[in-house]
Amino acid sequence: MNTRILWILQNIKDAALAPLVCLMPRNKKKILFGAWAGRQFSDNSKYFLFAIQKHCPQMECYWIGEVH
Repeated sequence: MNTRILWILQNIKDAALAPLVCLMPRNKKKILFGAWAGRQFSDNSKYFLFAIQKHCPQMECYWIGEVH
């Protein structure tokens, strides 16, 4: 499938799911991280995760990514 079409479909899916995020229960002790739409473990998210783990050990940190 054309990459442009895939990009459009991904954005439609994201726009449809975005309002549901506000309905999910929140936990102030859990943090979810990710980078590059789940394709990489990199960038500021990675180093922010490391900093939180080092300085705030009471926080539960989770990294999201794609499964291949």
